[in-house]
Amino acid sequence: MKAKLLILILALGVMHLAVGQEFPQPKKGRIVHDFAEILSDQEERALESKLVAMNDSTGVQIAIVTLKSTGGYDIAEYNIKLSHLWGIGQANEDNGISVMVASEDRRVNISTGYGVEEFVTDALSRRIIDRYMIPEFKSNDYYAGLDAGTDVLIGLVSGQFDADNLDGNQGPPASVPAGVVFVIFMIILFIVISILRGGGRGGRGGGRRRSTASDALWTAFLLSHSGRSNWGGGGGFGGGGGFGGGGGFGGFGGGGFGGGGASGSW
Repeated sequence: MKAKLLILILALGVMHLAVGQEFPQPKKGRIVHDFAEILSDQEERALESKLVAMNDSTGVQIAIVTLKSTGGYDIAEYNIKLSHLWGIGQANEDNGISVMVASEDRRVNISTGYGVEEFVTDALSRRIIDRYMIPEFKSNDYYAGLDAGTDVLIGLVSGQFDADNLDGNQGPPASVPAGVVFVIFMIILFIVISILRGGGRGGRGGGRRRSTASDALWTAFLLSHSGRSNWGGGGGFGGGGGFGGGGGFGGFGGGGFGGGGASGSW
């Protein structure tokens, strides 16, 4: 009897090690792990930057993990175990979320830590998957699905909107891109300068004063941007290299998961 029990214990130990070996190790300093290689470098950087900013501002860690296959394991169980193993989220808050895609299995799962389950319920997780992610995955646009899905998760966790925003056909409130704001500002500035220039043509002295004022305004605007780094290089728009902004992602914090979330397939 003791011999049989010992054999059973050893067998379970071997099985545990075999399962453990199938979990990939997290890449140091990264919150997006594209093991399936379904994202371009640019797409991976964009997701990394957004999720690192979320971590820096709120402490909530939303990780993305893509695999070709979970090797026959249920994706929800696999994602929960991997999230525990990696420690996604903060240890004292359990505020991690793991979005997993198994591209060859055509399965997706959102697993939530204890600390975010009140904001991202199982029903909301399923709605995010069905409405924002799977439609994009069906056309092999994995980035669009992951980008839209994580946008909704960020909005829910940060309180930008709640479940009511996801009812019917209403989606998360759209934010105005910084580039659009800049273009609008430039148009308004151009109109103001044109008015100042045009208004000065009727008189000599006044015209020169107005023209000089508009030139000074334009020069000041150009100078105010000449020393900034958000025109390529160093940070802001383009340049900079690497993944994530600022100091990058510092690593997972040891969060726990309780089995919340949802799965879907396409």
